[in-house]
Amino acid sequence: MRVAYSIQFANTLIVRNAQAVPMADVEQMTIPLQSKPTRFPGWSGLCCCGSLIGSWFALAFLLFLPASLHAQGLPQQVTKPQLKAAFVYNFLKFIEWPAEEENKDPIRIGLYGLSEEFGSELKKLQGKTVRSQVIEIVNLESLEDPKSLDSLKVLILNPDDEAEQSWLKEQAPKRSELLIIGEEKTVADQGGMIDFYTQRDRVRFRINRKRLEQANLEVSSKLLRLAKIVTEDSP
Repeated sequence: MRVAYSIQFANTLIVRNAQAVPMADVEQMTIPLQSKPTRFPGWSGLCCCGSLIGSWFALAFLLFLPASLHAQGLPQQVTKPQLKAAFVYNFLKFIEWPAEEENKDPIRIGLYGLSEEFGSELKKLQGKTVRSQVIEIVNLESLEDPKSLDSLKVLILNPDDEAEQSWLKEQAPKRSELLIIGEEKTVADQGGMIDFYTQRDRVRFRINRKRLEQANLEVSSKLLRLAKIVTEDSP
C-alpha cells in the first residue's frame, strides 16, 4: 500500500505520491498521522491524516527533503531558501530564552547580508507566533549599531567580508541572549550558534552548543539530535 508523506510548508502542502494542495502557512507545519489512511478528494494517493505529531517530527522530516525537490504533481520547486526558512521557524520552538514564560515581547529577528531569496522567505514569517510571541522581521543596515542589535532575539546573517567575519569572531561572543544563525556554513564555528550546509543535495544544519550555553540560551535535546554538533576540531 502506498502512503504519502505530507508536510505543511510555505503556502503549499508537499505531498509524496500525491498532488500539491494549497495550505495556510509555515506556522502550522506538522506531520499528521493516523493508523487508517484516509483518501482525500482530488488526491492521487493516500495521505496519512489525523492527530498532530508535533513540530519536532516536522523538523526531522525536512531533513529527508532534497534541496531541490520537484516531485511529480508539484506545481513548483521547493528551494533551499524555503527549506532554510522552515528550519528557522522550527528552531524558535526548540530554543528558549531566559524568563521567556514571563516575557511576551515579540521575537524580533534581524536580517543582514542574506541572499535575496532567503531574505524573502524569512519575511514570510512576519506576524507568525511561537509560544504566543509574535515574530517581527527587520532588515539591518549595519552590525555596528548596538541599539539595533540590543532589540533582537535572533540575528540571521551571511558574512562575506573581513569586517563582518571579524565582528562575528570578536563581538558576537560578547552578546548574551542573541541567537545567531548563518545562511551558510562557517558561522557556527566563528562565533554564531547555528548554520546551514548541503549534503547529498539535502539541507542540513550545525549547532555550536557551547556558544548557545555562553549566550544563556537553552536548546532542546530533540533539536541537538538532528544537528551536526560543532566542536573546536570540526571540519
